[in-house]
Amino acid sequence: MINIPDDIPKYKKKSTRHPPKKSRHKHTYEDCLLKIKIVLKYNTGERIVDRLHLGNYCTICGKIGNITIPTIEGRDNSFRKILTNDMILEDYKHLEIFEIDDFCDKYVTLSN
Repeated sequence: MINIPDDIPKYKKKSTRHPPKKSRHKHTYEDCLLKIKIVLKYNTGERIVDRLHLGNYCTICGKIGNITIPTIEGRDNSFRKILTNDMILEDYKHLEIFEIDDFCDKYVTLSN
């Protein structure tokens, strides 16, 4: 006869982890400019550059929505040109500017 051990799995306890809390408000996003510090590394050293990006943030809690790089498309859409900081400031001078340290930051600091 063949001996088959009783492989009954143990009872699995429910997890004590709680799901993340949802926001207590509906996010209302507004356009802004985000100044992000970028580190450029060269053979001779590194350089920190401030780069402007177009984005949006929640006016209540400061959560960052989308971040995009402002570009200009060519006549036949065959190429795109990234705008310089001066061109971005000229085109979007009516928007508020926030400084963040990294692309991974999820919130901006709101001043009251």
